[in-house]
Amino acid sequence: WSAWNLDPFLLVSLFAFGLAGMGVLARTPGERRWMAAAMAVLDVIDDEGLVGNALETSSYLLDRMQALSHPLLAEVRGAGLFFGLEFVQDDAMTPATAFVEDLVEAMVARGFLLNRIGRHGNTLKIRPPMPFGREHADLLCDALDAALGAAPVAKGG
Repeated sequence: WSAWNLDPFLLVSLFAFGLAGMGVLARTPGERRWMAAAMAVLDVIDDEGLVGNALETSSYLLDRMQALSHPLLAEVRGAGLFFGLEFVQDDAMTPATAFVEDLVEAMVARGFLLNRIGRHGNTLKIRPPMPFGREHADLLCDALDAALGAAPVAKGG
């Protein structure tokens, strides 16, 4: 497929085999309707420039999130449109699990569906969709900054 410099047949075949493994397809992963659906998805991704948008937006959003400041914010990580903000209570890296639970609820109240991940649930998980743009990134970061500013900094996990 042109934007990713990959063979469309290979991509569609992998997509179809993945669906077959999940029980979505019948026993024949090469069914024409699923191949057509996969190609239609790839066409939309290509036509709307979603790969380029994801690259640009992810870099912008990571920069915005790295500029956030909070006493419990230990690290901001990102790969593509997948981000994690890790919160700890102290220099011993004690997970701030309860803080992140409350932060998730505060963001849901502001209209953003986020969640927690990690062994201790102390990392805020942000996975926006591919059409997510700069204006959405600004809305998210402004809401996150406000939620962090309003959040009490309590000790105890």
